[in-house]
Formats: sequence, C-alpha cells, structure tokens
Amino acid sequence: MEETAASCDLRGGLREVGPSLQAVWGGIKQFFLNLVEEKLGRAICIAAGLGIAIGAFLQAADRNSFTVVAVLCGTFLIAIGCLVDRIAKLAITLKGGLQVELHPPKTAEETTALAEQVEDDPALEHGVEAEPEDAVDLARYQLADAAVQRVMTPAADSPLSGCDLHLYLLDDIEGKLLPAFEPDELDSEGWEPGAGAVGFAWEFQDLIYATAPQTYDATFRLTGERQKRYRDLTAVAAIPVFNSAETTIAILAASSKAEDQRLTTEEGLNDLESRAAGIARLLIDLLQWFDDS
Repeated sequence: MEETAASCDLRGGLREVGPSLQAVWGGIKQFFLNLVEEKLGRAICIAAGLGIAIGAFLQAADRNSFTVVAVLCGTFLIAIGCLVDRIAKLAITLKGGLQVELHPPKTAEETTALAEQVEDDPALEHGVEAEPEDAVDLARYQLADAAVQRVMTPAADSPLSGCDLHLYLLDDIEGKLLPAFEPDELDSEGWEPGAGAVGFAWEFQDLIYATAPQTYDATFRLTGERQKRYRDLTAVAAIPVFNSAETTIAILAASSKAEDQRLTTEEGLNDLESRAAGIARLLIDLLQWFDDS
C-alpha cells in the first residue's frame, strides 16, 4: 500500500510539474524570442554558450560539479540559440520523461503562400508581424528562389545558352505538374503526367528529349492547340529531379528556338542533368519540401 501511495504521489507530482515546466519554458522562450526580434538573440545565445562551455573546461583542472553544470548551461544556451524558433512544445511525462516537440517544416504550398503574402505586404519581409518560424521559412524560400533562378539562367558560354528552363512540381490537388519559382504573369496550365516532354519524363522517370518536328507534333500527346503553340521550338528536353533514393520529386525542362541549338547535344544534356542535381539539394536540404527516403 505504501508503494502504491508513493507511486500515486509521484504521478501527481509529475502532473503538477508538467504545467509548471511548460510555463517556465514559455517565459524562457518568450525572453529569447524577444532577443531575436531585437536582432540580438541567436548570436548571443550561441556565443555565450560556447564561451561558458569552453571556459569551464579551460579553468577547471579537475572535472568537478561546477564544470559539469557550466557545460550543461553552455550547451543549453547553444541549443536555445539554434532551436528557439522551432520548439513547439516542452513536456515531462511519467513514461517518456522530457519530451520536446518541434514545429514541422512548412510544405511547398505553405511557404509559397507566405512568400506571396510578403509580396502583398512588404513590411513582412523585414519581420514585422511575422512569427519567427515564418521568418525562417521565408528566408529559406527567398534564398532558394534566388538560387533556382540562377540555376535556370545559363551563362553565355553554356550549351544551354538561349534556352528557356522551367521547374515543375506535382500538384496533388490538380494532378498536374505546375511550374514553380515563376513570375505571377507566367501563363501556364501545367502538364499532366504522360503529356508533353515534361509529363513523359515524370511518367517514365527518365530523360526525355527531342528535336523538331517531334517538339510540336503528336509524339508527346500534345493537343492541337499546343502543337500550334510550340511549332517554333527546335528542341526540348525534360529530366527528373531525383532525391538520393532515385525518387522523382520534380521535373526540370528546357526548350530552344535556335536553329543551331545545343540543348540535345551530349554537353547540353549533361549540363541539364547537373542543374537538376543542384535543384534537388535546394528542394531537399534548403527548403525541406522533400526528403531522401
């Protein structure tokens, strides 16, 4: 009976400690979030944490309790500086002990919508009225946007010089491959899997390329309207953007209207493949829209 009573007391104590710990964490988190808003937070937290941890090791000849506490405090500050805007919940439970829940990364649709919101309200770009995690995701998107635009703008000496490059992502709702990182004024209805070079590359998960007249005839199941629209294309190519598991996550397409096009040469196709590999890492590592599984 005494053991049972003690167990109940322990559970009751933990139930009381849990909300208290969350309240304490809420205060700590808000304090550091305020520092972040004042452009002081992360750098100060990480620098102070490193200073305390390193100083503890250098000053203490023997690894006493003070050293351990100092190292733990330094580690905590470093973690706060790195994760303060990503922690959604901190809780303590009887079975699981200390549990930390992080905010999940935003999806492609959510990040794109946030970027569009900034275009409508430029003040948000500078963090006004924006949550810290939104600011991080927005910064990721803007950096990725600039990097993708650079990848899709070939230099003058590139075999893809003069080509138009576009990146397509599958929209699960519409069931189409829609252009990404494009200006709003771009009028594109996208491609269904199995239609056009883009749709063929998605369906067969392989490089697809062709020269006129296959660029505008019925070879790639183009509608009559699209056959007329693309009649001036001399070359097209579309290549899957793979993750490390060789799963297609996007399609990179290129087209040319030049008579002396080099898109479908070995050099041009190799150039397109290397650009697709670079875009894969932007989508996976920077934006975190996909993973390597």
